[in-house]
Amino acid sequence: MKILGVYYGHTSTAALLVDGVITDCVSEERFTNVKNQSGLPKNSITYILQKHKLTGLDLDAVVVPVRSTAPIYASEENKKSLFIQLVNFIYYRIPLVKNTYGFVSFYNPRLRNLGRLFYQLFSRTVGVYTSSKERKLLADYLNIPSDKLVAHDHHKSHAFAGYYASKFSKEKALVLTLDAEGDGVCATVNVFNKGRYERISRTHADNSLGLMYAAVTKHLGMKVGEHEYKVMGLAPYAKEYSINKAFIKVQDLFRLGGKDNLEIHSKFDMRQMPKYLREEMSEVRFDVLAGVFQKVLEDTVLAWVRQAIKVTGVDTLCCTGGVFMNVKLNQKITELPEVGKVFFMPSGSDESSPLGACFVSYVESLKSTYRDPEIEPIKDLYLGPSYSLQAVKDFLDENSVADKYKVEYFEDIEKRIALLLSEKKIVGRLSGRMEWGARALGNRTILANPSDPEVVMIINEQMKDRDFWMPFAPSILKERAGDYLVNPKNVEAPYMVLSFATTPLGRGDLKAALHPYDFTCRPQIVEESWNPKYYKIIKEFENLTGIGGVLNTSFNLHGYPIVLGPKEAYNAFEKSGLQYLALENYLISKL
Repeated sequence: MKILGVYYGHTSTAALLVDGVITDCVSEERFTNVKNQSGLPKNSITYILQKHKLTGLDLDAVVVPVRSTAPIYASEENKKSLFIQLVNFIYYRIPLVKNTYGFVSFYNPRLRNLGRLFYQLFSRTVGVYTSSKERKLLADYLNIPSDKLVAHDHHKSHAFAGYYASKFSKEKALVLTLDAEGDGVCATVNVFNKGRYERISRTHADNSLGLMYAAVTKHLGMKVGEHEYKVMGLAPYAKEYSINKAFIKVQDLFRLGGKDNLEIHSKFDMRQMPKYLREEMSEVRFDVLAGVFQKVLEDTVLAWVRQAIKVTGVDTLCCTGGVFMNVKLNQKITELPEVGKVFFMPSGSDESSPLGACFVSYVESLKSTYRDPEIEPIKDLYLGPSYSLQAVKDFLDENSVADKYKVEYFEDIEKRIALLLSEKKIVGRLSGRMEWGARALGNRTILANPSDPEVVMIINEQMKDRDFWMPFAPSILKERAGDYLVNPKNVEAPYMVLSFATTPLGRGDLKAALHPYDFTCRPQIVEESWNPKYYKIIKEFENLTGIGGVLNTSFNLHGYPIVLGPKEAYNAFEKSGLQYLALENYLISKL
């Protein structure tokens, strides 16, 4: 059974599930070189179909993880529709009604129900119409009948992604979804048990913690939907007493309510959060503001998690949705005494939702056969394109790279890279299949010596241009993780979606790959069987230095997505101060 999952919103993505196994997943941004590319992911779809020699008619189903799409997010093709043009014209040209309602409801929260009514009417009419137009565009692109294409609820897709991507799909688990919003919802509590699924709570989108955090991001002059991690990275710099002083203003912003206290309720519609920040928090310093709202997020979610465990009696957790990209929040969740086993969906924002939609259709298709779903958990995330050694050689020859730079072939290039790292050199690496998701996991990566704090400034000056407060991250050999991380529950951490406190040895060996202020780190724990070549680099580096990890940051120019192949990697190499580039077994040097 072959199911294609397609998401056409923010960071549009395509995924293929074959007989319960995710074989491919890739985001459109890698092909277009436009970060967080939205719209129909034509290049991603074409790559997957061509790789497997498939056409649309060979697919058993095509699924999308959303039922209602706002007209402003329609693809460029569908924005030409007269109806969508009219709706967008009204939305942009007469905001007075919306702003007036927002102003009144901000001071009179009882009017929120009226706003919800109009929101639901809009979603179920205009939103459903726009979504149907998007699905028609997809069906036409695949040359398949529209009835072969199925739309699944957004948060159901997130929930299925979190459960079936984990190792817990043969047991009972509590699955929590949390994002800005999707299909009118921002949070759900679900219980899965061996193919059976029950949603026991949902929170309406106007109570969204994700919208709150997005508003804070924008208030601080950063880019919504992209720079929320910078707010999280800034938060530890604020002094605790300053946070506590400002927190008094916001401590009643959220509370738990509804049946069994499993819904998240906000003091006012979170779409009015920008107004609140301007009126109530304008004199709060930037680092304190970040610290205060990180605390709001953590306190609210931790209370929600505890309550969900108490009500369901289930302490095995799967957490998914964009809010769970906050690695400091995830650390606090793992530290809760009520939590047993826990899994955080890698790259759990909307780029993971097409995987969940695939799982939904696969599981539901087996119900009629009375078979339990056999789904293989997500493992290494190397789900994108790869480039053969011959393809790399052809690229180097066609672009006369050897005429401009030193080009060397190494049969054992991993050992050569490790030597360069031990000499405190910085190396860009492209090898094997590209990682899916927001994190580089060794195959499209910039590597450096993690014990040398100077490399942080060098990498930033050469290529990354990261904000001064933002940390890098380490890749650590699995057998050395206990030396560096405080992890009493032995939570698995192969995806860089979870932070840990570090040991004194970790603070020495990995100092350049830790948060400079609180010494936490967001590691990738590397198993040899998942990526033998990358493991070998770190092992050889350990043999030379005694350090069982390397600094790993994504291979991209500032403001651009992670590189796709030799062309993109070489372009980034040329346009930056990077001195060394490893393309499979070829090493290119500017020196």
